[in-house]
Amino acid sequence: IPIGTPRPNVQAYVVDENLNLVPPGVCGELLLTGNGLARGYLNRPDLTKEKFIFLPADHPLPSTRAYLSGDVARLNAYGELEFICKKDDSQVKIRGQRLELREIEEVMKRKPGVRSALVVL
Repeated sequence: IPIGTPRPNVQAYVVDENLNLVPPGVCGELLLTGNGLARGYLNRPDLTKEKFIFLPADHPLPSTRAYLSGDVARLNAYGELEFICKKDDSQVKIRGQRLELREIEEVMKRKPGVRSALVVL
């Protein structure tokens, strides 16, 4: 589902689990940076600490403070963000069978030569 481009003073990136940028068309977590970020969650310091992070000084992105959205997204051929799914919503039901996508990802990551995996339906 295309969700467009970020609002002014906010930059959007798609990153892997190590906060590395992924190429267009590749799924990863939506990461937001910039002066337009909120200060945090109202009355939820625990959630603020979890979701609003500080990038390492040697990180290639221009901002040090970032928001991990928990959304799986990708950039399409037009440079627009596309929402794929919520990162934490890993259980799906196919033909009456429940599948845990994270379990499939973990099995895939144990294979030789696989550094990261993301299952998207």
